[in-house]
Amino acid sequence: MERGFAVICAVVLAFTSHVCHAGKWQISPLAGYTYGGAFEEEDTGTDLNIEESPSLALAIDAEYEPDSQIEFYVSRQATEFKADPDDDDETGLALFPAGETLFDLDVYYIHIGGTYMWQERVNDFQPYIVGTLGVTHFVPRNSDYDPATRPSISLGLGARYWITKHVGLRAESRGFATLFNGSGSVFSNSEGLSIRVRSDAIGQIVANAGVFFEF
Repeated sequence: MERGFAVICAVVLAFTSHVCHAGKWQISPLAGYTYGGAFEEEDTGTDLNIEESPSLALAIDAEYEPDSQIEFYVSRQATEFKADPDDDDETGLALFPAGETLFDLDVYYIHIGGTYMWQERVNDFQPYIVGTLGVTHFVPRNSDYDPATRPSISLGLGARYWITKHVGLRAESRGFATLFNGSGSVFSNSEGLSIRVRSDAIGQIVANAGVFFEF
């Protein structure tokens, strides 16, 4: 699984470098806060949540047309995977007590897509729309559960503000949807234990802010 994750990153970077061989480049380190992400345990209906927490991201944008860019985006959220503290199970079948932390969890997004600026830069300010697709990579920490990778898509709005010719500020909000097959095992380990969920997709929202460097 980890090897496949590395291959995905390498392919995306190679594609970006091949397509975007000319024009301006921007590199944007971003700090954010990520909300949402809930599963329903398949057998008992217990809600299992990805806790909201700070996140970090890096966006690399290369000019494709005067009003559009190709973007490579990677982010990491260090969080916890917990049973819903407000989920009162009356059947006595719940596998996880309400509020219990199952394990620490890293959530990575590795995406490629593009931004579109729908109006010209005015007073060094320019809004944009961003859309990407790629994978979500879940990595349990302090646990013997294996990582899991699923396809995902995103859509967002943002704006850039130039402070100098080559440096500026950037703020945005993105919504991510990670796709599942309706039900099945998400996390499993070598002992044959697994966490099975019932879900077609899970959604997360991230608010990012940071700087960009253009060259």
